[in-house]
Amino acid sequence: MGHHGVTEIEGGFDIPLAPIVVNALKQWQPDCPKGDLDLVFATRSGKPQPGTNIHHHVWVPLLLKCGLTNEAGEHRYNFHLLRHAAASLFIAYLKWPPKRIQTVMGPPPSG
Repeated sequence: MGHHGVTEIEGGFDIPLAPIVVNALKQWQPDCPKGDLDLVFATRSGKPQPGTNIHHHVWVPLLLKCGLTNEAGEHRYNFHLLRHAAASLFIAYLKWPPKRIQTVMGPPPSG
């Protein structure tokens, strides 16, 4: 992790983090699985987490626990919607201009 609430990511740009996030990541770091890539959220063997693992074992259970379901009891939101929520919050609370949001968030994921 970088310094002063900023984490550096491959590709040449930084992501600003709230102090509470920095503290949570620092607390997690000693227990985080170790690997060659020095990942924050790795498998037990230190490899990158497949997106399907995060979706099925973290994202969906979180939505269900929070009651964010449709009439059939299924989760209502996909993980990509977090990008839209983050951009909206950056505008509403931080008054960031679109260019800053584009720089921080980077290009939309492909796929």
